[in-house]
Order: sequence, then structure tokens, then C-alpha cells
Amino acid sequence: MARRRFQTGSVKLETLKDGRQQWEGRYREDVTQADGTVRRALRKVVLGTKQELPSERMARRALQPYLDKANKAVVPVESNNPDSVSAYVPKAKALVSFETFVAKWIEEILVHSKYSHRETAKCHLRKWLLPAFGKTALGDVRAEAVQRFFNAMKGKASPKLIRNVRNTLASILRQAKAWEYIHHDALAGLILPRYEPTKKPAYKVEDVAKILAHSNGQGPVFYALAESGLRAGELAGLEVQDVDLAGLKITVRQAIWRGHSDAPKTKAAKRTFAISAKLAEMLARQIAGRKSGPVFSSRNGTPLDMKNIRNRALRSALKAAGVGYGDLHTFRHFNATAMDSLRVPGAVKRLRLGHSDGSITDSYTDAIEKDDQAAAEQLAALIAGTGESLFPSCTPEGNKMTSAHG
Repeated sequence: MARRRFQTGSVKLETLKDGRQQWEGRYREDVTQADGTVRRALRKVVLGTKQELPSERMARRALQPYLDKANKAVVPVESNNPDSVSAYVPKAKALVSFETFVAKWIEEILVHSKYSHRETAKCHLRKWLLPAFGKTALGDVRAEAVQRFFNAMKGKASPKLIRNVRNTLASILRQAKAWEYIHHDALAGLILPRYEPTKKPAYKVEDVAKILAHSNGQGPVFYALAESGLRAGELAGLEVQDVDLAGLKITVRQAIWRGHSDAPKTKAAKRTFAISAKLAEMLARQIAGRKSGPVFSSRNGTPLDMKNIRNRALRSALKAAGVGYGDLHTFRHFNATAMDSLRVPGAVKRLRLGHSDGSITDSYTDAIEKDDQAAAEQLAALIAGTGESLFPSCTPEGNKMTSAHG
């Protein structure tokens, strides 16, 4: 992009057909297109007659207000090299509306994110950001306005959601800055409500037994979640080829989110770990000799919709079992807490939950393999009620854990 310079314009005395003379001023103005690009347009303006403006100097004075407006569209920005292309940036790009830029950001940047991230960001935009900033010019999305916006969110959204919306806005503004639509930091000095990670309940072992007893045909799903500690999407994404029935192992390669296959939550979530003989037997019945496809499938062979499992089967089971708390992810919290009670080595626990940094799976030693298999069998025994449990006999509030086992 050529460097935009301050301009002085030009004036010319024109003679009309009736013989009268008038001054015409000419200058160039940046015009923002619908796609956010900027085009230079020549402007002509009648300044006055020769009688009104007897001299060229007076004509130039009459042109000055137009030049001032045009030159405000070119503002110097910080640069170590004043001759660099980026030393002058057209302010006209900052006049693009927030919603127009967001459409471009979704098309060119967000499209590269995981499906779950894309849908979450779109939800943040639809419910919070676009109603607040949609018609606002990008250049007017400033720190004070942003602070007021997040202050207004307090009481309407949880501190965690507020932070997630902030992260979405930060991603948008970061790209706007990279593309030279803006050069200010609209998040500078932003203060958000204090956030303390909420503690989430883990099912007690006796509650897991009750849920399994009222599973409405989804016992294998609930049991697999309880023993393996898989996230719901990971279980839905488990394919037949990911199960080693002879070696008593499963491999997590993908997750299903609202019917879409995607990578697991983190890099460490791609993992292989042991399962018990009991779970292997359950999975064998689910697979029923198939060579491919999801282990847990719907009637038409597609992966299970875990949202439906939660809303229908689990809620019904919780009600019938008299368990007044929890969801599918609570099985994962149960699994993590159970491994703590069984004193499963930390390295094995991190491996099974997908919290390792890769060094554990890269050096899957015989000792870790044995501990991993032992952990699977201990978890199976605990769920069956034949293993030792160190859980306190207390209310759900006495058996809570932090959200570190996400």
C-alpha cells in the first residue's frame, strides 16, 4: 500500500458558459469499500464565485475545511522508520464497522479453528459482542467502552464466561491490529470481575452404582465414562479401530462435538491407555464383530449424540436414582477422584486423563504400563463394589474437586 501523505489540494478558476467565473477545489479522499479495502477517490467542490473569492489565497482558505476532513483520514502511527510503508495508515479502515470486520475475521481466521471453538466464538458474538459493538466503527471500540461493556456483563454472566468473551474479543482486535485496521489497544487496562475456579462435584461410588442400575439402556456408556474418565466427546468419537480388545487398551484420536469430528481438547488428550477386562467385554458386545464405525452408535450408525444422552437417559437415571447433581462430565470427576483414592501414581493418572505433556507417552515404560493396567482393574473393582474405597461417607458437597480435571 502506497504511503498516504497530507495533501494541500488544488484550486482552479473556471469560466462558465454564461461568462461567470467560479473557483473549483480538488482533493482526494479515502473511501472504504464493503470488503474493507480502501480506494482513493477524486473530489471536486465549488468554493465560490470570483466575486465572492477575489484571490486564489481566499479560494484556498475556502478549500481548507475539506482538506482538514480528508487529512484526518491519514494519521501518523508509531514507527522507528518514518519512511516505512506503515508509518502512515489510512484511518478510513478504522471506520469499518465491527460487524463488517467480524464477518471477514470469521471467513479468513476463525475458519481455521476447531469446530467447537468456532461455534463457541460465534455464540459469544451473537449473544454479547455484536449487540454491543456491531454498528460501531472499529476505531471507536476503545478501552473505556470495552470496560463499560464488561461491567454490564457482570451479574448477567459468570466470571468464566466473561473471560471467555474477552478472549474472543481479544482475538478479533488482535487481527484487526495485524491487518492495520486499528493501532490502539482496546483492552489496555481492562479489569474483569474476580474469577475463582468453581469446584465441581464428583459422583460418589455408591451414586455411580445407582445410576448404572437406572441407566435406561445406556449402562455401557455410563460405565465406560466412569471407568475410563473419557470426556463425553471423546467417547462419542471412539472408533472400532481405536479399541484393542486383546491388548486391553483404547486410543483417543478424535472427539465428536455436535455431530462434527474434531481433534481432542488438547494435544495431550490424544492418548492410549489401559482398560479393564470388564470394560473390554462391554466394548466387544458394542462392536459386535464390526470392523469400522463408532463403538457407540445411534440406530442409523452415526456417533451418539451425547447431548441427547445427557438430556434424556442421564437426567432420567439421576432422578430415578435419587442423585440430585451431576452430568456426563461428572463421571470424569468421579474417575479422577477415584484414582486419587486408589493412590494411582500421578504419571498414570495424567496419562489416563490426557493431562500429560507428552513425555509420559513418549516413554511408556513397563512400570507405567503395569500401573496403568492395575489402575484400570482397580477402577473396575471399585465401581463393582468389590474394591476398597477411601471415599468419605458424606454429602456431595463433601466430595468435591476442582475443575482441574477438565
